[in-house]
Amino acid sequence: MNQNLLNSRKTLLLLTFSVGFSGLFYSQAIIRDTLFFTGSEQNFIVPCGVTNLTIDAFGAKGANGPNNSSSATGGIGGLGGHTQGNVTVSSGQTFNVFVGGQATNNIGGFNGGGIGGGVNSAGGGGATDIRFGGNATSNRILVAGGGGGGGTAGCESSNVNGGNGGWGGGGNGQIGNDAPHEGDFSGGGNGGNGINGGVNGVGCNGYLGLPGSNAVGSIGGSGGGAPNCCCFSLPIIPNGGGGGGGFDGGGGGGGGSAGTVLCSGNEKGAGGGGAGGTNYVDLSLTNPLMINGVNAENGYVVFSYTSPIPTTPTFTTSSPSICSGVNVAFEVAIDPLATSYTWSVTGDLTIVSGQGTDSVTVVGVGNNGTISVTSSSACNVSVASTPIIVEINQNPVLAIVPVDFSVCPEDSVTLEATGADTYTWTGGIVNATSFIPTATQTYTVTGQNTTTSCSSELSQTVTLNPVPTAGITSNIPSPFCAGANVTLTGTPAGGTFSATSGDANALNGNIFNGNSVGTWIIQYTVTNTQGCSDSTIINLTTNCTIGLSQLSLEGVLNVYPNPTNGQFKITSELKEAGELQLFNQAGQLVYKKSLENLKENTIDIKNLAPGFYNLQINSGSKQYSGKLNVIK
Repeated sequence: MNQNLLNSRKTLLLLTFSVGFSGLFYSQAIIRDTLFFTGSEQNFIVPCGVTNLTIDAFGAKGANGPNNSSSATGGIGGLGGHTQGNVTVSSGQTFNVFVGGQATNNIGGFNGGGIGGGVNSAGGGGATDIRFGGNATSNRILVAGGGGGGGTAGCESSNVNGGNGGWGGGGNGQIGNDAPHEGDFSGGGNGGNGINGGVNGVGCNGYLGLPGSNAVGSIGGSGGGAPNCCCFSLPIIPNGGGGGGGFDGGGGGGGGSAGTVLCSGNEKGAGGGGAGGTNYVDLSLTNPLMINGVNAENGYVVFSYTSPIPTTPTFTTSSPSICSGVNVAFEVAIDPLATSYTWSVTGDLTIVSGQGTDSVTVVGVGNNGTISVTSSSACNVSVASTPIIVEINQNPVLAIVPVDFSVCPEDSVTLEATGADTYTWTGGIVNATSFIPTATQTYTVTGQNTTTSCSSELSQTVTLNPVPTAGITSNIPSPFCAGANVTLTGTPAGGTFSATSGDANALNGNIFNGNSVGTWIIQYTVTNTQGCSDSTIINLTTNCTIGLSQLSLEGVLNVYPNPTNGQFKITSELKEAGELQLFNQAGQLVYKKSLENLKENTIDIKNLAPGFYNLQINSGSKQYSGKLNVIK
């Protein structure tokens, strides 16, 4: 990033912020790139992703003025100034940096330090400035002034101290001490005042010091020289200190003069200190700060900015245990620098959704795995997070008994799930507890293992089969005479007939033939293919016997002969009209005749085939029936 890495330093300050009300935290690093003195121009290139810089510049210190051989001391060099400002930037922009150097003896420091008044003198410190858009002084946006050089000590007295250099930032140099002599003095040089050089000290004409030079633009003025005479016991030349470099350089200090105004004595007043160079913060910078006299060494510049490199993501979930096949979300603290996140998984973990965001959904089956993530900005990628080990717990394997789940109405069924620790069923049923279904329904059980909370679901449909509707009819309405073959028909077909009351021998399959007067209950039972059954009954009554007297409230009715060869008589004490019907064994009506009265009738049926016929006589509300045997 910087041209001279040997003269730069990068430091990092880690700041932690909370985000909203989520309880999530992220750490944001502040990078500080420091450029030190090299004696030449340096460049700072804005890193990718950086949008704002805070720039701190520190000017260099001026040199201390030389002491004399006694206890008189030279003036202390002024400390360099400090300036600061914020500037909006974009990636790749270049700042030209000139870091001021400390003066070495009378040689002014790099970047505008003024020279001292002679060989035995102190130069001013160089200014530190940052330039944008070019490397000319007109491109300066931030300047920290250098300190002025201290004045050289005078003689012969031990307290003829040189004037201190002015602080970088615009401090004036101090006047050098006068050298006393028999009620008079040899004058010390005046300190530089702003950009103006200090005047020389008073003394004997011909032995006067020289005034300090005015600053020229950003370059400090030179210190004034002093006469090379006198001070026999403590030879010293009390030169003025050089002015410090700055946005405007400081004026040089004036040189000390020898002798008094009356030209008596050999003393010399001390040299004056050079003025410090001025500070400057351009109006394009925000939050300006300017402080005088803070730096006691070479100048330097600090570029501070928020690290454009996203920090290593921090999980809000650690070492999780998940259930096989269940989607689980993993989340990291949001880093404002990050524009995307890249997630990685191992083992039998699979990313379902969320790749590229701060929250990802993962599903796992089989073996354990790990999950890690990096965050990225437009320019940089963070260090990958420490992988989290994800334990995949297997779900319970459920089974339901019994195997047959097809039942008939009013039948009970018991559903029992196995393979888990606890079970919850839909439909309001309880595991392994019988119930009576009221309709075909699918029941779902959720089984859970208590140690892992992993669960599975299994469904089972219980089918409620339909019940057939049984029906039974007879081909001859009841009542009828004993001995008649009655055909019974059951619906739906395929069922069985049984006599639940009366002589069971009267029933043969679906044929009923009661040989005596009585009442029978016949039941028909049918079962469908699903195994569900239904039953119904019919009551059959025999109330007469063919060829025998039939008693009634009105009298006796006889049919004879029976068997007959094709002709028979009907006699009765009844005088009402009636109707004779003959049915073959198939239940078909084969003969019918209206009778004017039932007292006496001869019936001719010679055209009928031999066999048994069911005879039925209806008279009003009365009915007589029996079996007629025709033979030939």
